[in-house]
Amino acid sequence: MKKSVQSVALMGLLVSSVVLANNLSYFYGSMGAGIFTGTFDQLYAYQSPSVPNPQNITNTAYQRGYIAALGLGYHRAARRHYFYGADVTGNFDSGKALYESGASGPFTDKTWIAGHVDFSFVPGIALSRSVSMYVKMGLSLAMMRDRLLSYTGTSNTATNYNSDKTIVGFAGGVGISKSVTKRVDVFTEANYHDFGNESLHAFQVQTANYAGSVKINWYDAVVGAAYHFA
Repeated sequence: MKKSVQSVALMGLLVSSVVLANNLSYFYGSMGAGIFTGTFDQLYAYQSPSVPNPQNITNTAYQRGYIAALGLGYHRAARRHYFYGADVTGNFDSGKALYESGASGPFTDKTWIAGHVDFSFVPGIALSRSVSMYVKMGLSLAMMRDRLLSYTGTSNTATNYNSDKTIVGFAGGVGISKSVTKRVDVFTEANYHDFGNESLHAFQVQTANYAGSVKINWYDAVVGAAYHFA
């Protein structure tokens, strides 16, 4: 009798593990929305070699706004309750980081991330039959836009310096998901991006020459839902 009970319990455990593994192996599509803060540490370096103590300009500006995300990915069961996968998520980002030079010199600079795409490796663990926790690690490609207006020359002529460039950075995050049906999960994530230092325009302020650069860090919080494809 005791052996029969042990056999039934073991079979139940195996069936439960198989069901859990099946629930963790799937392709999925996701939609999410949230808020973010991007920190832009700006440096405008004075470029005249004849000046012994150049008047560099430093500033920290912030891009804050809303984020909308669409993703595609695959999760696969591993040993016990662990799983791994990968996903690609495209994100639209609102807002701009604005710098106005004021007394330091007559120019304004708007720099912002218009959108970014994350390519992530996603390992995780099933905490129960319906709740999972995961981390995300990978690369992010972002569209950085810069719009600088300066007044140049002795006549203070308005001059625009515009650029769009694709930048690459590190992307990482942590999330929790919960199954609400066999095909639908809801999730929440906290993500971090580091795009490092990027060069901006060389430009002129009146008769002085400057070269710009910016260091970008990014934090966001997202909630959303994912649908498991058959």
